[in-house]
Amino acid sequence: YYAVFEGRKTHGDAAVLAAQALLERDYLHGPNVETLADAAALSPRQFARRFKVATGYTPADYLAAVRMERA
Repeated sequence: YYAVFEGRKTHGDAAVLAAQALLERDYLHGPNVETLADAAALSPRQFARRFKVATGYTPADYLAAVRMERA
């Protein structure tokens, strides 16, 4: 069975939403956690925690899921 990946976007965390948009837009080069954290004005550790809580994925797992969806 084939399931379409749709990252959870109803969490209301603006910083994470911006990171999700960046990951989906630049999935080929895959920005690292430090780049995403800088864009969100958070420390990398705080960003990674908030991202996991909001989406249920780590940033790396989210990027992998986006890449699989695009392929």
